[in-house]
Amino acid sequence: FVILINHLESKWVDDFISELLRRSSKPWKAIDREFQCTFSIGAVKFSGRDHDSRTILRHADLAMYDAKKQGKNRARFYEKELEAAELDDHNALN
Repeated sequence: FVILINHLESKWVDDFISELLRRSSKPWKAIDREFQCTFSIGAVKFSGRDHDSRTILRHADLAMYDAKKQGKNRARFYEKELEAAELDDHNALN
């Protein structure tokens, strides 16, 4: 799913993501069993003027998959270096 946050203060966004990860890692019970969820979060900082929605979602997807590679319950902000890593991964498969 996608969460759009209209907030300019990076610390607030970082804290929000940390809180999502913290809350998601708490175990919960159902039908006398304990469960635990983990999130892999891909985040993108952008201004509404410099990217279209497809690019923003693609960047978030790249960041999310990089977070997954690093382990469970992590967040990763998009950086241009992820584009090169994706190309390297794609070339290694072919």
